[in-house]
Amino acid sequence: MNLRAFYKKYELELIPVAMKSLTLGKCVWDGGWFDTPSFTHANMPDYIYNTFVQGGIITIAQADEILNRMRAIPAEPAEFANINIEFTLEDALELKLSQQLDLNASFNLKNVKSFNFSGSVGKCFPNTDRLNIDKMLDEIKDGQWDQYKSGLRRAYIITELYYGKIEMSINSDMQAAFEGALPPEKLAASNKFTLGNTLSYIFESSDVPFAMRLERIKHFNS
Repeated sequence: MNLRAFYKKYELELIPVAMKSLTLGKCVWDGGWFDTPSFTHANMPDYIYNTFVQGGIITIAQADEILNRMRAIPAEPAEFANINIEFTLEDALELKLSQQLDLNASFNLKNVKSFNFSGSVGKCFPNTDRLNIDKMLDEIKDGQWDQYKSGLRRAYIITELYYGKIEMSINSDMQAAFEGALPPEKLAASNKFTLGNTLSYIFESSDVPFAMRLERIKHFNS
C-alpha cells in the first residue's frame, strides 16, 4: 500500500517534520486546503493542557505530570502492523528522512530505489484522559470560551501517534556511499539483507512518528 492510500484509508495525517519529542496532547493548527498542518501558531497553546493551566483548572505541576505520563505510554502493535507501506522520494523529503537517520548530505536520497515503513506500532490516548480532557474543555467552553476561542477554533490535538521501521533499498554499487554517509552507530543498529544486486537496510524508528490522528478541539468528545 502506498503512503497516500494508507493515510486516506486510516484517516491519519502525515507528520511533515522529524520530531522526536512529539507527544500525545500536542496542539496542531489547521493549515486549511492549501497548507500543511502547523505545530506552532501565534495564539495556539503548545499543548491542550496549557489552556487548562491558564484557565485555572489544573496546575503547571499537574500538566507536567500528565505530559510525562503521555510520553511514557508504551507503543503497541497497530492494526496495520503487518502492512508494508511504500512511500516516494517526495514523501521521504517531506518526512525529513535524512534528519531522522542522521544521513550525511553527501548521499542523495535520489539514489534510493525504494522506501517502506513496516512493523507499525502506535500510542493512543487512554480513555480516562479522553474523559478528563472532555470535562475540562466543557469547563472552558462554559465559562471562558470567548477568551480562548481565537487560539482553539482551528486547532486540533494529537490523540494517536504511529511509528515504524524504515526500510531503504539501494543498488549494491551504492553501498560504500550509503554506508559512509551513515553514523557508525546507525549502521551498526540496522539490519541488512541482499537480494540480487539490491541491498536493503532496516532501521528502527521508535522515537520519530510518521503518522498522527488529529481531532478538532472545538468538537472533541470522549
